[in-house]
Amino acid sequence: MKMISTLFLGLSYGVMVSGVRINGMAQELNKGHPDRHRRSGDLSLRYAIVFTRDTTPDQWSSFEETYHDFIVKKFNNFKIMHLEIPDSLAQDDVILEIRSLPQISAVEHVLEVHETGLFYNKDRLQTRNFEDLPESSHDFQGNGYGTYMYFIDSGIDDHSEFGTRIDRDESKTFGTRVGTDSYDCRGHGTQVAGVAAGTNVGVAKHATIVSYAVMDCIVGTVTTDIIIEALDSIYTSVLAHPERKVVINFSNGLTSQGETDESLNTAEEYLHELGAVIIRAAGNFAADACLYGQQLSYSLTVGAINDRDELSKYSNYGSCVDLYAPGDNNLVPQYSADGNFGSLIGTASGTSFAAPAVSGLAAILMAQRDIKGEDVFQALVKESTKNAIKYLTKDSLNRIPFHPKVPIIFEGM
Repeated sequence: MKMISTLFLGLSYGVMVSGVRINGMAQELNKGHPDRHRRSGDLSLRYAIVFTRDTTPDQWSSFEETYHDFIVKKFNNFKIMHLEIPDSLAQDDVILEIRSLPQISAVEHVLEVHETGLFYNKDRLQTRNFEDLPESSHDFQGNGYGTYMYFIDSGIDDHSEFGTRIDRDESKTFGTRVGTDSYDCRGHGTQVAGVAAGTNVGVAKHATIVSYAVMDCIVGTVTTDIIIEALDSIYTSVLAHPERKVVINFSNGLTSQGETDESLNTAEEYLHELGAVIIRAAGNFAADACLYGQQLSYSLTVGAINDRDELSKYSNYGSCVDLYAPGDNNLVPQYSADGNFGSLIGTASGTSFAAPAVSGLAAILMAQRDIKGEDVFQALVKESTKNAIKYLTKDSLNRIPFHPKVPIIFEGM
């Protein structure tokens, strides 16, 4: 059985959950789980079950009937269920039985995700050559008007950088945050959103901001089953508003080596097919990102560089990282002396803050060119500046996103 792993959120430092492969049936063990609608704090009891795309309604219903006492959550959009199997039962036997079912694609442990932030400028993304960086900042061509940017993070506070662009009606809470609000209880989400969509310090200055508060306020962690729940909510929203251009920023990463997350990859695949663009942080372990669950096919993974075009000392790297963006000392919304956000600006570092810069560029491209999904991925990769980053491993993809500076083009208003 796989070891439980931890993920870091924001790659300013965050944590995330993942899974292990499992398939099976265990009717003789189906004796009832009285707290099945509650999540246990013991991740070793919790599993994500990924069904094949061709699973029939009868197969889905049969599984429900057999394992109904263990089912905690069902995500019909993604054909995923989350189960909790008490340690009083023969877990290995149940898992083997589930794995034997023809409609099961993967069985995984639910994993934990944690914040991953540390504390160059967006001008680098507007300049081909490092030597040609301007002495003063410029705006990008485009502003992301009309795009919806979802931040799966610790929440987002009001700040002068956002004005009235946070859609509180669309914003939601998940996991331990249910029953509270979508405001920021740790500071990380507000800073991440500022890099992506702040009026002064951000990239997509006119994008609509949506806060999906998932991180636990005390320890700053979340599990992958909660992440899947958030993605399922976004999927439903996109189905209801197919005209929307959607960017999802996911600033986190697994904290232990060897874990993958097929359930998360499956959810991202369904969203990608609807045209959503998912951007994730590579992680802050100064290691091969492929070792930390970044073998995901339907999102772009972003590493960090410093103000000398060098790989940031903390950033993950390797063939699983698609792009690199400035991650050191990014300007971000900052707490005031009373512990609240208002109008102050500070700095923060980490792949958590490299990723949202690319999310902002994605929003600009979607609004400016009227494109979605794979077309955005291709534009970001093909138009990137190549072979400018120093100290990358040979198997790393040496690419920095690029988009021209002024004149500014307003897509609306």
